[in-house]
Amino acid sequence: MARRSKPRTSRVNGTVWPIRWQDPGTVKAEDGAEAAGVTDNEKYTICMDNGLHPDKEAAVLLHELTHQVLYLYGVQMPDDLEETVADAIGQGFFAHLRENADFWNYITNTARPRPRRARKPPHVPGNETHR
Repeated sequence: MARRSKPRTSRVNGTVWPIRWQDPGTVKAEDGAEAAGVTDNEKYTICMDNGLHPDKEAAVLLHELTHQVLYLYGVQMPDDLEETVADAIGQGFFAHLRENADFWNYITNTARPRPRRARKPPHVPGNETHR
């Protein structure tokens, strides 16, 4: 099966964040540590390591999407707890997607598309950059 092209944006309720695919080993967390993916809530971007195994890549994308959604919906929690939540949701949804393609096809094909209008998300104090 041919691999699809990598997403270039992540859109949540009309808010569009670019996804930047970087050379392997060049994605850095806020503390300077190497990371597979990083969500920057100040710049409204997601950076991803371009050298990940496809399964790992998918799980990390879902992890980073979790950070984006938590930020956009104003959910605040300590960083270590947010990482635990993002890991569980990212890995859990990846497993669900793998085992239930018909479920996700149903969800995406029955939902009415929202108008596509880009907007800058509101600033949520205390919920800055996360990896």
